[in-house]
Amino acid sequence: MRRLVCSMRMLTGLTVVYGNRHNSASGSVGLAREIAASAHGFVPAPKAIDACSLYDLASLTKLFTCISVLQLVEQGKLAMDSLIGEVDKRFDHLRDVTLYDALTYRAVLKSPERIDRQPDARAAERQVFAMYSAPDMPDRLYSDMNALLLKYVVESVSGWCFDEYIRQHICQPAGMGETFARVPDDRLSDCVDYNYEHHIIDGAYILLDDRHPGLPHDPKARLLSAAGGGAPCGHAGLFSTAGDMARFAQALLGGELLSRHSVLEIGVNRTGIHEKGRYRQYLGYLCFAKSPVQQGFQFGKRLFQPVDAGELVDAVTEVAASWGRDRRRRAGTHHRSTTPTTVPFGERQGFP
Repeated sequence: MRRLVCSMRMLTGLTVVYGNRHNSASGSVGLAREIAASAHGFVPAPKAIDACSLYDLASLTKLFTCISVLQLVEQGKLAMDSLIGEVDKRFDHLRDVTLYDALTYRAVLKSPERIDRQPDARAAERQVFAMYSAPDMPDRLYSDMNALLLKYVVESVSGWCFDEYIRQHICQPAGMGETFARVPDDRLSDCVDYNYEHHIIDGAYILLDDRHPGLPHDPKARLLSAAGGGAPCGHAGLFSTAGDMARFAQALLGGELLSRHSVLEIGVNRTGIHEKGRYRQYLGYLCFAKSPVQQGFQFGKRLFQPVDAGELVDAVTEVAASWGRDRRRRAGTHHRSTTPTTVPFGERQGFP
């Protein structure tokens, strides 16, 4: 951890939680914030990670969505062969797509236009409900769209708004009191900071001053949450502490949220399906817990890996997913003057 954060400077900070269903421990290295803006520019303002630090869970939110769907399946309110367009009639173009197709990524879901490029939240939500299943089958498939869709399925079937469903059916049973869709005002200072990102357009540095702590880093989630009154999306939008994420993993291993059978079903790697003579890597449910693209360092999208005895908790809580990705991407993109590139602003200012 120290090598990654202090020596290689791949990340500003890193927290790792590990243990079993009864006990857990954690370790943290680095900073929750590096710099602050002032009337005279940016100044160093280091703040260490601690037990109260709130992390933008980003794609780990997908696992909450997957668990919510499987809970409804276990209750008999949904079936794997339920048709999305019948369960939620707003999805008129998904009348031949089953829950299983969406949950296992067998369906390649797309919207007519980019959701995060829409002018407002309502326009973005219209793109969501115009989602369709594309005929192309890539060799490797991973997308936010499946989890994004399933949030609406959970709401339609359960009758709960998504954040309240998560609170009642996941957070409360697991004893998670520090997991939020809307970070309370008195906890905003605990949010891990993005350190003032910016775009580089035609050589000019454009400060992104709308990425305040407590707002999702994901642009689709940030836009769509306004349509839902601040509720999280199915693919991103939750914030939590390392301690709560340990309790989350332990609740899964202890059978408090799902049956053991369902938990183990999530962990099955379904790579190997042959479509039209082609080999596909798509992992299935496992995409909701683990990134299918293993390139370099991946600190997000990975929460737990259940083993035969149900004794392993492997929770890697991402401090800020963009930092590691942008540092890897920087050498290949920062010179492209017409393409917006997001990088941590503090890094360009020479701060630690």
